[in-house]
Amino acid sequence: MAQGRGSRDADGRWPGARRPPSRPLGVIRPGAWADLLVVDGDPTSDITLLADPEANLSLIVKGGRIHKNRLG
Repeated sequence: MAQGRGSRDADGRWPGARRPPSRPLGVIRPGAWADLLVVDGDPTSDITLLADPEANLSLIVKGGRIHKNRLG
């Protein structure tokens, strides 16, 4: 089976190549990229909590930006 050959991007990488993040990951601090959910309840015991985000998510942070905050 022949493999298709695509073109490289401006950095000389093949499409889909992974790049190291430009900001720290796995930490909650200023300047870090953060995806964070604060759930009202324990989703490890009841995954259905995530099925109703309006009722059960108090805080949603995606890409370091707050999208929902009911914490105060």
